[in-house]
Amino acid sequence: MSRKEELEKATTQRVWFPGWVEALESVNDKRERESLRITIRWYLGWCKRLQVPVCKGTARQFLARAKEEKSPKDWNLRQWASALRWFFDRAAEEPKATGEQKRPLDKPRVRPDQPEVHDPVEAIGSTWERRLTRTLRSENKLLRTEQAYRGWLKRFLKWLGGRDVEESPARWVEGFLEHLAVSELVAHSTQRQALNALVFFYQKSLNIELGDLTFNRARRRRRLPVVLSTSEVQSLLSQMQGTPALMARLAYGGGLRVSELVRLRVKDIDADRRQVHIRSGKGDKDRQTTLAESALPYLKDHIQRLRALHEKDRHKELPGVFLPPALNRKYPSAGTQLQWQWLFPTRDLQNDPRSGLRRRHHVTTGAFQRAIYRANQAAGLNKRVTPHVLRHSFATHLLENGTDIRTVQDLLGHAKVETTQIYLHVMKRPGVGVRSPLDQL
Repeated sequence: MSRKEELEKATTQRVWFPGWVEALESVNDKRERESLRITIRWYLGWCKRLQVPVCKGTARQFLARAKEEKSPKDWNLRQWASALRWFFDRAAEEPKATGEQKRPLDKPRVRPDQPEVHDPVEAIGSTWERRLTRTLRSENKLLRTEQAYRGWLKRFLKWLGGRDVEESPARWVEGFLEHLAVSELVAHSTQRQALNALVFFYQKSLNIELGDLTFNRARRRRRLPVVLSTSEVQSLLSQMQGTPALMARLAYGGGLRVSELVRLRVKDIDADRRQVHIRSGKGDKDRQTTLAESALPYLKDHIQRLRALHEKDRHKELPGVFLPPALNRKYPSAGTQLQWQWLFPTRDLQNDPRSGLRRRHHVTTGAFQRAIYRANQAAGLNKRVTPHVLRHSFATHLLENGTDIRTVQDLLGHAKVETTQIYLHVMKRPGVGVRSPLDQL
């Protein structure tokens, strides 16, 4: 066999190395070990999706494909190549790590190119947090809910200071909630969220009933919303360009919450009926709101750019966008269709926090908040403007123009009309149009 044939055989020879995770324990540097684990997992997942063998040839293809996806600024070819080189070098040291091997009868048969399945929950350090996370995911709670509940559990465990969680649970929960209200002076809604998180943890994860809790509750304060005038809205929008400008127009034109705005999909825009469909909004409720006709030209150009980006992703055979688990099982290919793509996707690919797949997600709420902040500074408005202020302005301006309050309630998705009535107090002419006596002098 010639040297060229030997190199070609070594490049295409299939590698089966199921013990690579255990082999990583020999790496002393924790950060280096974590970097190796992430890179190797991405490579094995890529081989599984494309149904290609794990070998040095496909590793080179993986690096070349990844280099096309990443910009030179955040692409580290040397680090990723070093991780894959470590994988194949250690596989060569293992006995019977290459080719088709016979496995013991007591172990399930695994394809050589199939990566090991690891439970991401096991990477969580705290035992109590792992139990809470498993319960949340078994009930298909939203990722934001999981993050909030895990955050409150961490604060609760830190406040306990090492005391037993299951000993006198009602007493410790009451003490923690009272500490939030008395010492930290949190808002009523913040204390209520902490209560919901801890009750869920004890009742659903530990099967412990807390009973009736008695503690000092934070005061429910009434705050009037910040509202922009129509001229201030025009000034704010004039300082925005590109995608953030379109997002601001949709937020003000339909009264969308920022979380609802970033999770819009292409199919949620009904240009013919001038409607925006909100799916799984606050309280997991659907609703419809208005789509401004002046935003249609911007939307048309934006969707054309999305179409080009979508074709590029399909050419690279990237995984589809995130879908709810039940929908993903029923329609496995829906995530790769244009209508299911995020209306405002990220520029770069990101790792799914639950599945670990590297795919394209929607933009974060913080990115839009920063865009609003910069536009507010440029416009020189003397008000604290956030994305939610556009929603407040939408409702107030509709009421000032004579829209029925029940219609405004439906457009905003409020469960009670009392919530919508707060905007009656910030209208330009509240009540029956009372005039100041100073103007009569």
